[in-house]
Amino acid sequence: MGDNSSGFQNETDLVTALDNKHFKEINSNLQNFIHFICDNVSESDIILCKKIGGQCKCDLEISVKSTLFHLSLKKGSGNSVHQEPIDTFITHLKDTVPMSGSIEDFLKFFVWGDGTTDGSGEKKDRLSASEIKNRYPEKIEAITSFFLANRESLLHRFLFSGIEDNVPVDGLYYGTSKKGLWAWSKEIKDFMRSQNNTSPLSIYNLSFQAWNRAINGTSEHKRGVVQLKWASLERNLQSIKENRDGKK
Repeated sequence: MGDNSSGFQNETDLVTALDNKHFKEINSNLQNFIHFICDNVSESDIILCKKIGGQCKCDLEISVKSTLFHLSLKKGSGNSVHQEPIDTFITHLKDTVPMSGSIEDFLKFFVWGDGTTDGSGEKKDRLSASEIKNRYPEKIEAITSFFLANRESLLHRFLFSGIEDNVPVDGLYYGTSKKGLWAWSKEIKDFMRSQNNTSPLSIYNLSFQAWNRAINGTSEHKRGVVQLKWASLERNLQSIKENRDGKK
């Protein structure tokens, strides 16, 4: 969903920079990264890299010394980390966590934003997120409490498994082939827990929103879709790196 052309090109660039290359052939940024995921790599070792498709969170599979590493890849600002239709999200919640009917209705009400739970309301009744928060604070508080109670499970889906939980993500790489930041999944989870962000409609440092309520009647195809953003992604990865480096 959305315009992912820049992200797809970045994946291609990283594959080109890494695949079938000897460690000594890749640039210093990628050498630092490969050494991070495989600390006993030598100059003559060959690196293999390929894209992974589908709706899992794994974008790249890297092989070093016959060991596979699966990575989620991000770049730029804004950093939408997850999108899916509200209906599949609700189905997932029903299958994995305790959820009342009222929470289901509140989530649908918030995402559709037209006063209904199925998107059938009038265009003139569509509200922005801030308008919904101001008019229906009790719904927002209930959703926030639900997220807080289930944030470990939600964080896993939004960052590490995706809709297709079939390829485990070992870590995240942010940036390009020439400059990047990276962290293991466990490092990210530990950092999120240490922050203990309990802001409204948040799952740790991820913010929950509707992809687009099409208030002006355009982008109708984007309605009814949940979106998670990690606005502080680069800053948080930098903090993880500094903490890691400080322990050396």
